[in-house]
Amino acid sequence: MPKAKKPKILIVDVFWSDAHNDATFMGGGQKMILKFYELLKKDYDISVLTSRKFLLEKAQKLGMKTISLYYPVDKMSQELEKIKEDIKKYDILIINNQSSIDLHPNTILWVHADYFSFCSKPEIEAWTEFTKNPNVKYIVFVSEPSKDSIASKGNLPVEKLKVIPNWIEKVESKPKSYNENFRVAWVGTLKSDKDWQELSQTLKGTDIDVDFLGDGQDLVFAKELKELKPRLFTHQHFWVLWKTL
Repeated sequence: MPKAKKPKILIVDVFWSDAHNDATFMGGGQKMILKFYELLKKDYDISVLTSRKFLLEKAQKLGMKTISLYYPVDKMSQELEKIKEDIKKYDILIINNQSSIDLHPNTILWVHADYFSFCSKPEIEAWTEFTKNPNVKYIVFVSEPSKDSIASKGNLPVEKLKVIPNWIEKVESKPKSYNENFRVAWVGTLKSDKDWQELSQTLKGTDIDVDFLGDGQDLVFAKELKELKPRLFTHQHFWVLWKTL
């Protein structure tokens, strides 16, 4: 009996910025794409279409099939147009980030972060409208706070919303003990979907020092916590542009 063909998945990771595509690092979304491939490559034929040079190199080293859209921004749309028909040959299309590109009748939008903070109002409106397209079957978020944060910005179709948490390599069955020099560092944007408050609440009132390194819309709230309840938050420090609150 002939061996059944694996379902073909194409993950699209396209950014319309030369600086972004030339970056020498990967964000969490790109790392998730590579982990997705490693976890599911035995059961699915997975390829990535990306404009990011660094992700292309990392994916190729893993043995992942790649389609390059690494071109100057003014040429990307032309090159994408050339492969539109080939994209339809895949069984599933997954779009990573808030791009409103209608390329496939079986599309999944995979939202790793609130990219709306980098989008203009017309771009936000275009993506929100795109989620209602019948070709979009699901909108997958990596956390409930992320889903709630983005859903609150637009009238998204509730029946399409799904949450699949980030994969964790290994979970310790028993927390390791720590010594008196133990310290925690948290790096990121201070906003609700980044879950900084969960860490803050977990460690409040303890003698564990935690440094929150980053700016964001919750910074004022963080400052108020320290001012209103100094005893509980005395060991929590918020660093922005080399200054501490």
